Amino acid sequence: MGAWGSGPFDNDDAADWAYQLTDDADEAVVGVALVAVVGDSSPDAPTASCAIAAAEVVAAGLGRPHPELPDEVADWVAARRDRPWAGLVPSALAALDRVASDSELSELWGEAEDAAWGEEVDDLRARLASAG
Repeated sequence: MGAWGSGPFDNDDAADWAYQLTDDADEAVVGVALVAVVGDSSPDAPTASCAIAAAEVVAAGLGRPHPELPDEVADWVAARRDRPWAGLVPSALAALDRVASDSELSELWGEAEDAAWGEEVDDLRARLASAG
């Protein structure tokens, strides 16, 4: 796992996904990243990292962005303020539940014995739930 921190975009996979997001004019990429983990029995770390980043995009679209949201992602969301982000909240919450409870990413953070990642996920879940 190429991670330099516990934040939602503090890893190679989420950073790469954000690059794809900012190059892609279609916001469907957010929904695709969210549903990719829900049906998977135990999502791998890259897929889980992208789902968390996508959930952060939903939170930002609802006006509840992460304080360290990358500028290019914030700009992308700002250009799409009129999108129905609230409709993606159930998918984002389901994705977070799957990633936090049964994913390679949660196993890796558990092995690292670092509570910061879980706190980040809990914070995102709270921001999404308060918006939904």
